[in-house]
Amino acid sequence: MFVVPLAFTLSGFLLWIMFALNTTMAHLKQRKQRYKLGMFTKLYRILLGAVAVIAIFFVVSTMSFSARFTEGEVPSPSVDVSIR
Repeated sequence: MFVVPLAFTLSGFLLWIMFALNTTMAHLKQRKQRYKLGMFTKLYRILLGAVAVIAIFFVVSTMSFSARFTEGEVPSPSVDVSIR
């Protein structure tokens, strides 16, 4: 119930940060501040890596939960329920 608004909020903030970071990197490139541009480029790559990890986790968790409840499959009992 709270996952969807949280996902939209996280995505919104991440997009906002990425757009601001691109603008800042453009200004640094224009002013020829190479050292700062290098630091911001590394930060940009780190954030892109985080986005990739989140996307991979989303796909893996979706696949594992969708395969969990296939129709017609009877779950095996975790305890022995045989009559003696």
